[in-house]
Amino acid sequence: MSRALDIRISLATSMHAQPGVYALLIGSGTSTGTGMPTGYGVIKSLVRQAAAASEFPLDENDDVEAWWAEHGDEQELGYSNLLEQMAPNQAARSALLGEFFEATEEERREGKRVPGPAHQALAHLVQKGLVKVIVTTNFDRLIEQALAAIGIVPQVVDSEQSVRGMKPLVHSECTVIKIHGDYKSLEQRNTLAELSSYGEGMQQLIDQVFDEYGLIINGWSGEWDKALVQSLKGRRSRRYPLFWTSYNKLGEAGQELVVRHNAVVLENVTADEFFPDLVTRLDSLEKLAAPPITEAMAIARLKKLLPYRENHIELRDLLDEELRPIARALSERSPRIVPSDGSTTVNVPRDFEIECARLLATSQTLMKLVATGVMFDRDKLHTDLWIWAIQQLLRAHTPIAGGFHEHWINLSKYPALLVFRAATMAAVTSHQDDVFLRLCREPKLKHHNVDELLPAFVGLDSYLVLDRSVVVEFPRWKGTRYWYPPSALLEKDLEASMLSVLGDQETYWEAFRRTEYRLGLLTLLEPWDWFEPTPGMYWSRDTSWSRGGELIWERDFRANADREAWGWEPVEDSDDSFSDKINELTERIKKQQIMY
Repeated sequence: MSRALDIRISLATSMHAQPGVYALLIGSGTSTGTGMPTGYGVIKSLVRQAAAASEFPLDENDDVEAWWAEHGDEQELGYSNLLEQMAPNQAARSALLGEFFEATEEERREGKRVPGPAHQALAHLVQKGLVKVIVTTNFDRLIEQALAAIGIVPQVVDSEQSVRGMKPLVHSECTVIKIHGDYKSLEQRNTLAELSSYGEGMQQLIDQVFDEYGLIINGWSGEWDKALVQSLKGRRSRRYPLFWTSYNKLGEAGQELVVRHNAVVLENVTADEFFPDLVTRLDSLEKLAAPPITEAMAIARLKKLLPYRENHIELRDLLDEELRPIARALSERSPRIVPSDGSTTVNVPRDFEIECARLLATSQTLMKLVATGVMFDRDKLHTDLWIWAIQQLLRAHTPIAGGFHEHWINLSKYPALLVFRAATMAAVTSHQDDVFLRLCREPKLKHHNVDELLPAFVGLDSYLVLDRSVVVEFPRWKGTRYWYPPSALLEKDLEASMLSVLGDQETYWEAFRRTEYRLGLLTLLEPWDWFEPTPGMYWSRDTSWSRGGELIWERDFRANADREAWGWEPVEDSDDSFSDKINELTERIKKQQIMY
């Protein structure tokens, strides 16, 4: 009988109506598109390495199983015993397996052996609460990495021992059940004998998932996993349907399961096509079901939720509503400069300016929400949330694949920079230097040119995110030459949003410079070898000095920043050292002004 609707429509509407009801069964076909090998592929490569180092090397077309039977350890060829022979301890195993499952820097740049579109879409389904359980036969950690990229740490179950210690499925935000083990573990299943049964605890867990959840299968054929096939055959539940997507036509085992469970099958579709498409359909249904909240409504709601600690989850959901479109906008950016006029000719200043404006528009509501939250959260009940929001923006990124323009990639941190500056300005204005310091220190980011994690006050420096040589040429300046273009751009882009929070132009003008001064001072107090205070509008010769010759922002800091109460600490534990750093920053500003 023909189906009236595309099965993707049926699946999307069913998942939207019943979030959390469907579990995923993910096979190797979901990861192979990233260049990740299967477990058996690793076994064959390891045997060939062993043969190459022996007196009996293999030719390209020789049978690895036959070689192992003759020259191995007299046990059936399997992942576990092979690793024990080739790498007798955990450190050796990690080094040996790293080349198969861990991407090199070059591969990361090329988008290989890193979470692909399918894995990112899976993470989105979990983030939305649509999927809570993922069963996988894969050894790799691409699913876990995709989840970690959006701030989700799943419960991973990959052995009998971990089954015994796991939280109940209903109490976990996300559970990843690796029924064949993890690539760094010796508890792995590869051979037909190993795949014929599971441990008692794992078998019970698999049966529970198959009985209590609907099932979406992708990248799994059923041809080798005999125990898993038997578990599916014994699936009693008819409460929820079974959907099966496959790039190739299902074999005999798969077709038997389809008939037994009246499964809905979608063939000739890759994982990288199917899952992003499903996410798009679900997002459309969500928008249809819930009209978008206006910016004014969102801010009013935030103010009502702020006084109570128990409103943490509702506040996080409110922020998340604004974070998701920003993350989506960043993930869809090209790693190369895209001409804004639709032509093939790049005009770097013009195209950068238009991109800055686009990212600013996407971030406006979140900037106001976070700044308002910091400003009026006077009991500091929700500081962790403002830090979390900045951290989520730091995790969002433009994928680097093939050739890319470095300054264009750096610009993907512009939303994070805008929200970070809005939050720190609100903290400084409301005399919460302790919150300011937490916002500066606790969010961390990985810059593609630096090995170590950078705190926000370093990684979100305006001159790292915004290239001075490009910003100074923006058409918007109409010939005006700014000494500190990235700082000038930030001051103008933040103004409209922050005026609604701070109230008036003078307060905003002062808050911007007071905040920049503190960022510069923090850089001296907590130095990084390669990083120094960058210039900004607080260095301006005409507006930074009192009639008595004092640096206004230094005087403000000494008067308002309670060191002991707020946590301002110098490198050395002495008052002289702290004062020296303040004086050093002032001298730097003086020297720069003499130069110009």
